[in-house]
Amino acid sequence: MFEEYIQELQNKPPEEAKFYSLQMGSDINLSPYLLFEKLNNLDKITSEEIKYLILHYYSIILNKKYIDENKIIIAKAFTNERFITILAQILSSVITLTPEQVICCNRLIYDYMMFTNKDDNIIMILYNLARSINMSTINIIHDLGIPIPMATDMVISRYSTEDDKIAMKRLNLIITNGTLSVINEQVIVNIYEKMFNNLTPMFEGIMFDAWKEEEFNDQEQEEIYGLINLAILDILKDSPSEFIIGVVSSYIQDYYYMYSGSPVRFNLKSIAVYDYQRIIDAVDYVEQTSGLQVPSITT
Repeated sequence: MFEEYIQELQNKPPEEAKFYSLQMGSDINLSPYLLFEKLNNLDKITSEEIKYLILHYYSIILNKKYIDENKIIIAKAFTNERFITILAQILSSVITLTPEQVICCNRLIYDYMMFTNKDDNIIMILYNLARSINMSTINIIHDLGIPIPMATDMVISRYSTEDDKIAMKRLNLIITNGTLSVINEQVIVNIYEKMFNNLTPMFEGIMFDAWKEEEFNDQEQEEIYGLINLAILDILKDSPSEFIIGVVSSYIQDYYYMYSGSPVRFNLKSIAVYDYQRIIDAVDYVEQTSGLQVPSITT
């Protein structure tokens, strides 16, 4: 996504400002147009002005609608060293973000993480920013035995979107790129239990994220990919029977409604009966009552 921002930034003429309805107090006299202009010309304003902008307008700048409507300007701001340095300083000591604002901030950091032509200074500052807004969650994941840099990547990825299925896919990319000296089946289970509350999008986020053989860089990645499969099955089998049936039912229905014909991670009917009898029973029950078959197309 950040690559699109940068391409637009390089190829398109300057946008006209998108007006946004602000609830401004009597001490704030910056219009929406001037806010846009200030963000568009950060190199031409002082550090004090940048600090003022952030202190008074962070709730607008980190608003999903504003970001979506002003992608180029926000991309420019989040690749401006002074702006993100001051933002990190303020968020570490002055302002506490709402969960929605944290997601918006993580989204912008994540987009830059995925950008192929990253600047080392920018990514270092953005990681400092990420640690400022996510430190409590990073510490929780670190306490599971995950090194701080990897825990930071996990938290940014997980909390970069409100969509739990997308979040699971992003988190699993970080896990799969980990190392077997850190990652094992129980660690993955522990990470999932700390970071997710709803089993259905967790399960579907994994099952609809099927990798082809050629996508693995090495044997270690492939092994961790397999551990993810075992981890989600462990969580599912230990759930109440009605939960298992609900997850399997939603998975089958969502497959035919949104993913029909696409490969899934593995065939639920091929899992070991001895280890996962309760899941097999739920699959049989859902197939009989719904008339739909569990997805079986794998890579």
